[in-house]
Amino acid sequence: MAGDAEPQGALDRALEKLGNALAEAAKNESQPTTQQAVVVQFPLFPEQRRPVSNDVARSALFSCVHGKDREMVKDTLIASLDGVEIRFTGEQLNQDDHDVLMQLVHMAAHKPLGEWVTIPAHALLKILGRNSGKSQHQQLRADIARLVAGTVSLRNRKARIEYFGHLVEKAVQSEESRYWMFKLNPDLRALYGRVNHTLINWEQRRSLRGKDLARWLQLYIATHAAPFPVKVATLRELRPRPGIADWTEGDSGLGAEAVVSRDDRPRADP
Repeated sequence: MAGDAEPQGALDRALEKLGNALAEAAKNESQPTTQQAVVVQFPLFPEQRRPVSNDVARSALFSCVHGKDREMVKDTLIASLDGVEIRFTGEQLNQDDHDVLMQLVHMAAHKPLGEWVTIPAHALLKILGRNSGKSQHQQLRADIARLVAGTVSLRNRKARIEYFGHLVEKAVQSEESRYWMFKLNPDLRALYGRVNHTLINWEQRRSLRGKDLARWLQLYIATHAAPFPVKVATLRELRPRPGIADWTEGDSGLGAEAVVSRDDRPRADP
């Protein structure tokens, strides 16, 4: 009957339309589109090493300032090597802060950047070589807060790299379990490219705890592939220590020029 044919035709058309829509959806899912998120991750780092950005290690962003001597700065130009411009706003960072950042970057390598990473506070303190008393937990909290609050602008003209943001994007802690959760900005990946980062001997780093100048020199030296001459005046500028008398050739044990070597110690130029 004509009346039965019309509903049947409408049903067939509806089913055909639905089938086409499902086929198109399956096709779209199988092909990447500009709307799909791109997964960004750090390279995997060896367990006994910690990554450091070369541009950061060769600058005064993480200086040798003691905690009690920290100052608040705003859009301050940080001493760095030629071709790299770094500006910083926030509370001054030191070598303890850099240890925390290196460990957080190491831990974040197993997840896409921008995802939350979880770690017990006690475990984090142990990895850093610190005790786990109340004061150490408070210090860790202050270190992470500085990394979250501070704003860094880094531009490497030669490598055409530019980063503007926080070193740690967000962090939260459970008051009950003391577990930390943190996430890093995916754009931070640019500072850890194949030729932009160096892997640091972590046990050696921990053995230098409390020796700020030695820790700064360790990173500066390790990020250079071969020994080369460098003026002590240059080293003094790159590792400022506000509120404390300038480091001189006499108390450094170096001459006016030194040879930077990867054996993690400076030696006088013969």
